[in-house]
Amino acid sequence: MVSVSPIKLFEEIKPATLYLIIFHADKKPPHIGLVWNLRYFSLTVKGKEVDIPFEEKLQLIEKRKIPCLILELRAPKEHAELQNQLVNIFEASLPLSDKISCLAPISNFFETVFHLKPALPLLHGLLQVLIEKELIKENFALYLTLPQNRIFDLPDYDAGNVSERINRLKLLEKKRGT
Repeated sequence: MVSVSPIKLFEEIKPATLYLIIFHADKKPPHIGLVWNLRYFSLTVKGKEVDIPFEEKLQLIEKRKIPCLILELRAPKEHAELQNQLVNIFEASLPLSDKISCLAPISNFFETVFHLKPALPLLHGLLQVLIEKELIKENFALYLTLPQNRIFDLPDYDAGNVSERINRLKLLEKKRGT
């Protein structure tokens, strides 16, 4: 289990800032995406979400009251090409499958840009290395119920939970499309 603290209430997304967004943070498994300079990047059952205005996602979060953990990260010193790097990494990503989750392009990003390789798989490993390397500046909660101590414990899950959720979401998407 990974604990994230202290948590502040979310106010706004700032330009020229890097964020890791954990959607449905209270679920097993959550969904994740990156925001850089108000642009959103993620891999979903519906496909790649590359370089879209984060405002669109924020409206969806607010409309559905999706519990989110928003981590403001330290951007790399050389960030002039960050937008292009994100576009290239996400465009090159394979679609979601039993073996490829929304974490894949994000892990690739952190390995390429920050030279980080989490020792543990899944989001827990990424969060652990971000905490150890002190890359998290601030933590924010949006529609997320927090305990009095304002420390959030990310629920434990495994690769089987990820695979199961992807398959369930693919099935739902297929039913909607017919």
